[in-house]
Formats: sequence, C-alpha cells, structure tokens
Amino acid sequence: QTTVGPHASGIAHELRNARGPIDLVHLLKERNPDDEVLQEYAGLILESHNRMLSIIGEVRNFNKGKSEKFEATRQSLKLLLESVINFLKFDKDVKQADMTLRAPEHVEAEVSLDRIKQVIINLVRNSAQSLPDSGGRVEVELSNEDGEAVIRIMDNGCGIPEDHLEKIWTPFFTTKKETGMGLGLDICRMIVEQHQGRLTCESEVGKGTTMAIYLKSL
Repeated sequence: QTTVGPHASGIAHELRNARGPIDLVHLLKERNPDDEVLQEYAGLILESHNRMLSIIGEVRNFNKGKSEKFEATRQSLKLLLESVINFLKFDKDVKQADMTLRAPEHVEAEVSLDRIKQVIINLVRNSAQSLPDSGGRVEVELSNEDGEAVIRIMDNGCGIPEDHLEKIWTPFFTTKKETGMGLGLDICRMIVEQHQGRLTCESEVGKGTTMAIYLKSL
C-alpha cells in the first residue's frame, strides 16, 4: 500500500471546500441562458472541475487496488471525440499542436462517458507533450475493425525507447520528470480493461507514438 490514497483524499477534500467560485459558474449559466459563448465556456469549466474530482477518485481506488462500479451507456464515439477535442482546445500543451480528427458517423460502443473521455484526454495530452517545438501533429482516428471500435491517438513526437515500452504501464514510472507522477497510463489501461477492451502502444524514437483503444463496437 502506498501513501497516494491519503494524499488524494486530502486533495479531494480541499477541492470540494473550494467549490464557491464553481457554484458562481452555475449561477452565471442560469442567469444568462441566451449567451451561447458564456454557456459553452461555463460548461467547460464545470466539466473540468468534475473531471478533477473523478481523477482523484481513480487515484484513490488505484491505491486501494479496486475500482468503483460504473454505468455504461450506448455512445456515438465520433461525438465523444469531438467533445474531447473541443474541451482540449484550451489546454496549453494541446493548443500548440496541429490536431486532426477522422471519424465516421456510425461507430458506437457501450462506455462510461466520463471515464473514456478521461482516458482520451490523458492520451492526447501525453502526445502533445512529446511534440517538437514546431511542426507537431496529433491525429485522432476512429475506425470499426472486425467488430471492434478502435480509437488511435497518433503523434510525430519524440517516441518511446524500446526498453521503456513495457515500463510505461508500471505505476510511478515516468519520463516527464517534474510534470508527471507515473500513474496516468496504468489508470488508463485499467479503465479500458474495465470496459472489456484493451489499450496498446506502438512507438519509435524520433518518429512518434500510436496509442490505440480497442472497444467492442455495437
């Protein structure tokens, strides 16, 4: 057992205590129903706050070696990916990348919307953080292959050394130094496997990385 869980509990407690300004966002939404820009930005703020609490919950569960039950519902994966990319357009790392999405209309899967979004956000941010200072690209591609919905996140970043490819799934292994604690990919894989799916990585140093999420398609 690690000390991550107690720390995560404390952080979650402080975040909940700091909800005052977030409650003002709810009020702004209610008082300005016709302001489309405000509605969009307020919605993104609330979504981000809820995701922060959700991530801390995942870390606590990871520390305890368990996961909370979740409800999976039928989702359009194209709409899900469009929502994620819209959310990430304000991210300081992702907005520097040349982002593209290729997704057909009719690829669906039963997923926990928030949890799969969390996985994709983490993978896209990882890709963006690996990019060169100029000419960086992140491509998100959705396809239906042999009864599986496949979401690929591809970049032309620095790549992962071959001797690190297995280590990236190890808790607390990180190459990000100050910016990472090494829990992201292991939690991502755990969430995908909870959906009876799988998460894979292919990478070549100097050429880039492809992360692929495989889910049963409907």
